[in-house]
Amino acid sequence: EPRRSQLPVATAVSTAPGQAGYVHYFLITHPDESLEYHVGIELSDQRIAWSFPGVGVSVVPFIASGSLEVNGVAYSIEHLYAIRPFPDDARMKTLQDEIGPRVAQWIDDEIPYCSYRARGGPFCVSCGDFVVRLLFPGRTFATPNLPRDFFRAPAGTGPSTDDLLLFL
Repeated sequence: EPRRSQLPVATAVSTAPGQAGYVHYFLITHPDESLEYHVGIELSDQRIAWSFPGVGVSVVPFIASGSLEVNGVAYSIEHLYAIRPFPDDARMKTLQDEIGPRVAQWIDDEIPYCSYRARGGPFCVSCGDFVVRLLFPGRTFATPNLPRDFFRAPAGTGPSTDDLLLFL
């Protein structure tokens, strides 16, 4: 089986019918003007599921350019691009068929957002952690079933948006 890096990459500039499962990259400007690359995953109705500061795992309408207010805090959002995570149609179809229930369990469990999980602290996920766990679900929330050629983040940290981008 070829490594992911040897396969073609399909991209998109927005949401669209038939793109459920595409991984969307955004640039978030925080109130203090700091920048963050943020990822979410497209649902079949073109909304985006992500783990967002102050909210945790949630589903929002697609935002190409604009702002999102969370608990009185405004974040500026700029969509950058989207990437199809799996080049083969069979894996994409499985993801598309299962994306709704996979997201629903995270929302039902009210999983909070965090940049980094504190050792011994409550379970929480960054945007990268969340999307990786949707793409590569393991037996539990805590452990995704990462492909062999996926970069392994240091122990105790989850995959970053950069790790995911490099793999895709």
